[in-house]
Amino acid sequence: LLTAAAGCSSPAQREAHWRAEARADMRSGRYAAAVIELRNALRIAPQSAALHVRLARAYAHQQQFGLALGEYRQAIRLRPADAVARLAAGRIELAAGQTAAAQAEAQAVLAQHPSDGNATILLAAALARQGKAPEARKLLRALVARQPRFQPGLLALGAVELAGGDPEGARATWNQVLAINSGSLAARRELAGLDLAEHHPGAAERELLTAVQAHPRSAAARGTLAMFYAEQHHPRRAEAALRAVVRLDHGAPAARFALARFLASQGHAQQA
Repeated sequence: LLTAAAGCSSPAQREAHWRAEARADMRSGRYAAAVIELRNALRIAPQSAALHVRLARAYAHQQQFGLALGEYRQAIRLRPADAVARLAAGRIELAAGQTAAAQAEAQAVLAQHPSDGNATILLAAALARQGKAPEARKLLRALVARQPRFQPGLLALGAVELAGGDPEGARATWNQVLAINSGSLAARRELAGLDLAEHHPGAAERELLTAVQAHPRSAAARGTLAMFYAEQHHPRRAEAALRAVVRLDHGAPAARFALARFLASQGHAQQA
């Protein structure tokens, strides 16, 4: 790669070379290689917000969320109006329990784009985490009233309804998603979780198998099915699903570690 880059006659050409290499590697699931290439590009163009966002995504694919958040914050510093970077940063902050920071990112986007559905969802989720469920539910119901076919809004509303003690309302809302898109992995995963909570493992398995059939190349769908089988004490099925995840995720370290942990838990130390 260094030899190829040396043939470029200008910094702009070298940066374009690294961008192109990183794009190809991201598409092929070679995220570690993409990180190296994007770092090389940033040495040439350190003020490029777009490059910081791409590097953040590569880190996130490798489960390196702290590094991803740092890159998103760099992008926001360089381009404060970047709604994509703000929302991505806010989701990581929310997952890390930084609800005030996530709320601030959502509000910054809504200040410029008041009807942004994804920013509304992030704000509602931050409020719900702070114990303000009625406020969150009100926001999401208004969003769904404005955009009745906006699936992420319906998914988020169902989650808030469930957290507020209304499982039947949540089920009805998630079924609305399936009425719009019968192949929705997220809706089937949520319904499977609700089925398990209500002690209906057979119904949960049917939801997850339907999701896998709708998304046969999805590592996420297989991973959810693997967790279900592990929890239901079906080790052979769990192992088969985890091996499928490794294959579909191009041998990513996180997928391999998940398989290794499972093998170790089953007493297969050498394989692990």
